[in-house]
Amino acid sequence: MQKVKHFFKFIFSVITMLIVGAASGGYAVAADDLSGDGVQDLGNGGGNIVGGAMSMTKTEQIQDAEWYLKQINKTIVEMKFTGTPIDQILRNASFNKSDSITVKFYSVGQRPLKAVVKTQFNLMTSATPQAIELENDTVLGAMDTCLCLDKDGDFIPGYLSGTDTEDKTRPLMIRVNAVDPGTNRPLIYAVNGKKDTSTGKPFIIPQLDKGTILVRMGRAAAEKDVQTGQYYILPEPEEQYCQRFIMQVEQTVYDRFSKKEVDWSFTRVERMAMEDMRIGMEASGLFGIKSKHAVNAQGNIYTCEGIWYRAGKDIELGRWEVVTDAAGNPLDDGTNQIQELVITEGDLVDLVDQIIEGAGNGSRTKLVFVDKTIYAALCKIKTVNRVRIFEPEKNFNGWGLDFQSFESMGTKLLFYRHDLFNAWGFNGKAFCLDPEYLDKWVFQNWERKEYDLTKLFISNSNAVTMQEFSCWTLGFPDAHARITIPEYKVIPKA
Repeated sequence: MQKVKHFFKFIFSVITMLIVGAASGGYAVAADDLSGDGVQDLGNGGGNIVGGAMSMTKTEQIQDAEWYLKQINKTIVEMKFTGTPIDQILRNASFNKSDSITVKFYSVGQRPLKAVVKTQFNLMTSATPQAIELENDTVLGAMDTCLCLDKDGDFIPGYLSGTDTEDKTRPLMIRVNAVDPGTNRPLIYAVNGKKDTSTGKPFIIPQLDKGTILVRMGRAAAEKDVQTGQYYILPEPEEQYCQRFIMQVEQTVYDRFSKKEVDWSFTRVERMAMEDMRIGMEASGLFGIKSKHAVNAQGNIYTCEGIWYRAGKDIELGRWEVVTDAAGNPLDDGTNQIQELVITEGDLVDLVDQIIEGAGNGSRTKLVFVDKTIYAALCKIKTVNRVRIFEPEKNFNGWGLDFQSFESMGTKLLFYRHDLFNAWGFNGKAFCLDPEYLDKWVFQNWERKEYDLTKLFISNSNAVTMQEFSCWTLGFPDAHARITIPEYKVIPKA
């Protein structure tokens, strides 16, 4: 027992001696065996190893400033366009599934309300219905009734019953008795025209000048009529091609395992690629050219037609005015007078009228995508009768888009600055879209696939592909419009 106690005392003494010696610097490890002066350079200003009783690292002043890690901005600014509004709207709505790359669709249409007289219609000499030549003979059908307007849009007066005296309170109304099967021209007579001397009936139509407007009204059938003219000939089917949009992102094995100076992952690269892909889809959906062709043995290439070309109306908006100083003197750039696009409150009211004019104008809420020139002119409008011209529409319809709203005659125009119009060269242009008659067709829905290109013996990397086979179509062509500004004409300075 005593031997065991002495043994532990001995171990304790040794441990105490080692601790005290180390604290006082009395003990050291073996010295390094260095050549020369005992100094070895690490290189790149990394400090010096000094030989002697013990090894140590001595920090010197580093002359190369690149040694220190520079201040690196950890946040990378992702440069991308501000939005793809139409693509975003369609992704918030349901789409049509197509079983074919070629989409065959019918534009929903209505007969126009107005027909214009092409050649002068002479005064009728009898009550027998006579043919009238119109610019579009298909507007009027058998049994249609029409009001007659002059070139200025004012009604042409009818006649008092049983007389040749004009009735200033009632317009002249005519009826289509039938359609000539040989010429396809309507055969017409008046309902409240001049009195026919032989029959005593008010069937005589006075002279109608070229350009006279016939506004279609309701059909009037006789008591024993059991059929009437066909309401509307179905339009020829139109075709649109679904385009295969595709994007691929790759990351090498070394890039995946390497430490990054910035917070930039493959997921963020993929997101940027997705944004770029959507910008391309927006461009093709709006302004693409329809084609089908083959370049090699990879099969046919389909490109879709943009909805810009499908709109049924063309409208001009605004005017160019010379910029003046406070005294009213025109400003110039040294050679020519400076002009700016001006749009007034009255122009917007007229724009609403033109958009909803005629049959087939669709719903009363329209989206108007404008370029920067038109947007700037809209922002400078000075109101006369309103507190303010536009009302903000935040997150309209849950699309995540903010519009500026203008309302007139029960119709609401929602304006949105589409920066990509200028990027694609459509300067000074806008597009009025009725979202109720915009459709998306999908042959192959959006999909994402991952590939290990190393296993496929292609490259030492991983890849992600994203693709969608789709296209856009418009129904009711007259519900949409292309809007342009007047041509800019240079005015030399005075």
